[in-house]
Parts: sequence; C-alpha cells; structure tokens
Amino acid sequence: MTHVLLKNGVLVDGFSLRLINYALKKGQKPVMFLTHFHGDSIQYVPKGIRNIQACQNIMQTPEKMMCGRKFCYSMVPGEISFFKNVGQVVPFLTDHCCNSVGFWFAKFKVLYVGDSRVNNFLIKNCTNAIEATKNCKEDVLYVVGDGLYMETNVVFPSLSESRSVFSHVIESCRNEQRVFAVCPHSGVLHFVHEALKNTAVNFETVTGRSFWKKDCADMAFQMSARKKKGAKTVFLVPGILGVPKTQKNSRKFICCKNRHHASEIVSRENEIYILPSSLFFAVNPEFCKNTIVFEKNSKHLRICTSFHASKEETLTLMFMFRNAVFQKAPSRPL
Repeated sequence: MTHVLLKNGVLVDGFSLRLINYALKKGQKPVMFLTHFHGDSIQYVPKGIRNIQACQNIMQTPEKMMCGRKFCYSMVPGEISFFKNVGQVVPFLTDHCCNSVGFWFAKFKVLYVGDSRVNNFLIKNCTNAIEATKNCKEDVLYVVGDGLYMETNVVFPSLSESRSVFSHVIESCRNEQRVFAVCPHSGVLHFVHEALKNTAVNFETVTGRSFWKKDCADMAFQMSARKKKGAKTVFLVPGILGVPKTQKNSRKFICCKNRHHASEIVSRENEIYILPSSLFFAVNPEFCKNTIVFEKNSKHLRICTSFHASKEETLTLMFMFRNAVFQKAPSRPL
C-alpha cells in the first residue's frame, strides 16, 4: 500500500485519521484521491468520510465495503480535473490492478505512480498526463511510489510473461487433475482471470464467502458464475488455504527454466496448488530467472509475478525524470 500527504491537505490512498487530523491542524481542508479499490487502500478510511475522488472506470466495490463512505466518480483518465487549492490534476492508467490509476498534480509538480509496475504502458500514460497540462518531463520535482522492492535487486518478468506461463501450466494439466489457484488478494484474482480469459476454463470456489477477504469475495464468485461447456475447472482458493509454510532460507525446490519441464512435473500429480508469488522471489532473487518454482515432494508450485515495481524499474522511471526526487511512500508531507 502507498499513501501520501501532499501540500494543501491533499491525501492519496490510506486516508488514516492521523493524516486527516494533521491536515486539519494545518488549517487545510483534506482533499482525498483514490487510485484503486484494494482493501489496503480503503480499509483505513474513517466512517462518515465522503467525497473521495476516484475515476469513473475504477471497478465498483460492493456497498458493504464502503461502510458509509461515498466516492465521487468525477475524474476520467487522461482528462484534466480542477480542484480548489489543488489546481489541475490528471489521472492516468497504471497496471497495478484492474483500472488502477496514478495522478499528476501540476501545481505541486508531483507525479504519483503509487503501486505500479514500470513499463511502456505506464511511461506513455504518465507522459501524456504531464503534457496535458502543458508541462514537460523536466518540470517534475517529485515521483512518488511505494518503493516496496527498492532494498532488493530482484528482477521480475513482465505481467504478460507471467500470465503466459500461468496459462501454459494450466493447459498442461491433465483433465483428471484438480487444479487450485491460490489467491491471497484481489490482485491475484485479476491476474488469474486475465491469464485465462481466452482459454477454455471454468472457475469454481471451494469455500464460502466468509473465508475470503471482503475485496476478493465478490470477484471470486462473479468469476465462478460464468460457465463454458466442456471446459477444464480451476478451483479458486483464498490465500489462507493451500499455501505451503516455507522457511525463509529453504532451498528444497525444483526450478523450471522452461515450460516443457514444468509440464512434465505437473503431469505427475493428481492435485496441484498454483500460487502467483512475488515475495518469495524477492527473498530468493536467484529463482526469478526460472519463472516457475516447485516445492520438492509437494503439490505446490509458485509462478513469479509482481504487481509492484522492482528497483530496476523504478530507476528506469527516475532516469526519465532526471530533475525529480523519488519519494518512497508512506511519506511525510512534501
């Protein structure tokens, strides 16, 4: 999760009472912006808080999650919005999750990329946002991101590469195999859906709604409602189930450098759990080049993927904005 307090009481994600009260003490009326609907971005929003600015294209969240909060879907990606004491704000699409966005605050010269991978899609969109306010890359003073992997040298495959590997592994499974996709959060659910949307696959949930996090339950059950005739079934499992307990320094893994080797191992099991994973690979970066890691003598496999930028990606972004300073969030006011 990323959250930040800018000048003039501008809050982005993670709207805790501490930050709201800080702005009020400074005599500033908080203006709040939301980048995406992951639970960690909105769970700290105090009840009764209203008028949080969000984009029209952001996936709607179930009413029970909002808990009395009202979101204003007034902003459109790529278009300029104007707010009193904040000035021009341009949202732009990122690929952190379904319809997630970043923000360009022209008045403060702050580019907020938040939780996002850095790729051509992001670079093009944030550049267009900056140019929409008749600014250029040299005008950016701060780039704000989560900096989750800034302390490691891990290099993740692109999301498209990870989806391709995931899809191939599923297709390699025999019809009699029971295949479980372990989904700890809604980002993984979206990843699974995107990877398999063009394949003959049906989704099925094996637990009740109470086992899922609030922001996952609705998406998981919507996915399981769509059926294709004669399709293979992939069972969706919440992150609290099916995940192996792995020691931090364990090396009992079979690394698969190619998909064919992976297919051979998958075919040996009648039941297999697949976990799109990033933290394991961040702790063990030497496995990233293999993309797929099986636990030895186990039914679990991990597929390397990440919804957050690596250190290398962040440095690539900063190379574009040479006059800017990278600010890791959560942060103090800029």
